[in-house]
This record gives sequence, C-alpha cells and structure tokens, in this order.
Amino acid sequence: MSALKKIIIVVGPLVLIVMLVLSLRGGPDLPDQRVLVDIRSGKIDRFDYDAVTTLPWKSREDGARVMLPAREAEDGTWFVPGRYHDAIVRWYREHGDSGAIDLDRDGLIVNPTGL
Repeated sequence: MSALKKIIIVVGPLVLIVMLVLSLRGGPDLPDQRVLVDIRSGKIDRFDYDAVTTLPWKSREDGARVMLPAREAEDGTWFVPGRYHDAIVRWYREHGDSGAIDLDRDGLIVNPTGL
C-alpha cells in the first residue's frame, strides 16, 4: 500500500468527523421577537417573530396596518430604518397625519413610548 493511500485512510475519517462536529454545532441564536413602532403614535411594541408575516403589521389597538420595524441607536434614540421611509410618506399623505416619525431626521421616532 502506498504512503498516499495510508494518509488518506488515516486523515479522511478525521476530516469527516471534524466536519460533522462543526455542522452539528448550530448557528447563531436568532431573535424570537420583532420590535415594531406605531408610526402614528410612536408606541413601540414587541411581536412574536413568526406572527409578523407582512409589513406594515397590524396595530394591537385598532388593527390598522401601521406597525413598522424600529431600531435603537447607540445613543439610546429610536428610529425606523430608511428602507421603510417611503411607506411612512405614503401613509402620512393618504391619512393627513404628521405622525411620530421625523423623516427629516433619518426616521427618528419622536417621543417613543412603550418599551
């Protein structure tokens, strides 16, 4: 038996065991809740991750689809990410509200409540 075959016979199973162990370790923990804000009032609320299937999501208060994702900045302020600003503009135009989201300040949530 050649030296190469011996190396493959010894190293091959070790590589397979290492690959198996690494694949069974699992991935990172994913959040189980989403943080959403009511764009009318600035009320921040948590929803089960699997329950939120479409955005904007329904408000718990009246069922209106006004809930969009909110993030907390390092300085402690809350904001709505830029990808949702067009939806906020459409809502404010259609309903004549000025709401709790200041789009001139990068989606800052003015006077957030809730959390």
